[in-house]
Amino acid sequence: MPSFYKHTAVLMSYLVGGLMANLFTGVVSAQTASTSRSGGSNSNTTLSYTSPIANYLTFQDEKMSAWKATNDHVKNIGGWRAYAKEAQQPDNTPTPANNNNTKPNPHAGHKGH
Repeated sequence: MPSFYKHTAVLMSYLVGGLMANLFTGVVSAQTASTSRSGGSNSNTTLSYTSPIANYLTFQDEKMSAWKATNDHVKNIGGWRAYAKEAQQPDNTPTPANNNNTKPNPHAGHKGH
């Protein structure tokens, strides 16, 4: 290996090492500067910690209903098409209570575009 490459490798290691030392020194000085501005250590400061999963609700099984009654309910509300209409409704718009034959305009939300 030519000596030029050896010198370049040594120079690069010094540059990277110096850069890392400067970054570390900047972090340490930033941390000490913030504590020195507050007047030293304050023993009256209390820290509080709230776990992000403190209010976690565990999984709860739903009560099982009779499949015959559930199938009859689905039949009474219009079958799978009622669920398809419900899925197409915006969250803030209630689903229609009756099945009238008026069809919504699929292009109503385009506003001329």
